[in-house]
Amino acid sequence: MKKGRILAVLFLTLFLTFSLGFAWGPRGYWPSRGYGPYYLNPPLSDLTQEQIRKIGDLREKFLKEIAPLQEKLFAKRMELRSLWLSRDLDERKINALQREIIDLQTKIAQKAGELRLEISKVLTPEQREKLSLYGPWRGCGRFVMR
Repeated sequence: MKKGRILAVLFLTLFLTFSLGFAWGPRGYWPSRGYGPYYLNPPLSDLTQEQIRKIGDLREKFLKEIAPLQEKLFAKRMELRSLWLSRDLDERKINALQREIIDLQTKIAQKAGELRLEISKVLTPEQREKLSLYGPWRGCGRFVMR
């Protein structure tokens, strides 16, 4: 009787351990979440050296432009966090800070859109068509949506 209980508990423990391992996947998160492996660096192997150089320059310029915005955004988020953790909640300050954060996020998103447009101008129509297969919601985790 005692051996049967021990074996049952052992079997149940092993079963739960393996089932959780399969559910969470190899990277420690749900396999159906995320943007996929090619979201930021799509596999365009047919780029010329000139295109690679231009795209690299555009990305560098973009990163330099958004660096101060990201620093401000980080500072504003920390300030908002401290306001939320304070004893006396000041609704006007919190709302104003949230608006500033949204404005900064919008500016960064606009710059990212401009970068994408500039990069698409560098590419040929065939390369742009190939690029359209990748991006948000086009390869979430292990599952590719087509």
